[in-house]
Amino acid sequence: WSHQNNPISESPAVNITYSENSQGYTSLLTILKVELSNQGNYTCTSTNYVDIEETASVRISVPVISPIKVEVLPLVEVELGVLETITCNATGHPVAEAITWYHGD
Repeated sequence: WSHQNNPISESPAVNITYSENSQGYTSLLTILKVELSNQGNYTCTSTNYVDIEETASVRISVPVISPIKVEVLPLVEVELGVLETITCNATGHPVAEAITWYHGD
């Protein structure tokens, strides 16, 4: 196994297991706690006794998830009869799909 063309070694965060059956070998790469750094191309390489090499690759995408943060001014004083705009900013990933305003407590 390789990640971004760098060989992968077993570690506390990564397990690599092998098993044999009548069809050949199977290898499983298990990432125990996925992090953003795990994103990228992974390649499994197999070589037989006559040095014929075959590879298969997969790209892993790790979306960044952060909580939604909502910000408004806590108190806005307005004058009677004057147009006033109050802004609500919602940030995060995935992005907020809607903002709903309520009037009252």
